Amino acid sequence: MSDVTRSIAAALSRILPATRTPVFYVILLALAVHTRPVLASKNYADQLSGIQIQTEIIGSDLVGRRFGIRARILHASDGRTTIQTPIRTREGRWNIVGDELCVTWQGRDEAECVAFVRRTAEGQYRVEPNGINVEAR
Repeated sequence: MSDVTRSIAAALSRILPATRTPVFYVILLALAVHTRPVLASKNYADQLSGIQIQTEIIGSDLVGRRFGIRARILHASDGRTTIQTPIRTREGRWNIVGDELCVTWQGRDEAECVAFVRRTAEGQYRVEPNGINVEAR
């Protein structure tokens, strides 16, 4: 039983009668099933580790599309990030936190962190949580 399921069971046992009826277990099971996808949403099967991000993503020229617009992204080895689209260019600074690449864009205080999930072909990744597919060149 996971920690979350135990916490839910403890809370329900305080609310429901002391005798645990079948209803108690049905509610517990329903909560466990419905909370599992939310709790596991950051665990992707082929997610790159921080070290893999350093070796496979940093220094690579990433190309992808979002909303039909082509973007070129470079995370330089000196900590700079540049994203170029036909509309504009943005710059920022990157760092790796755990298994995520975090970028603080110029003019922003808070970093945006993403995970890279390996796709079937070499050099192809899905960026999560936004689901953009990119190719390293």
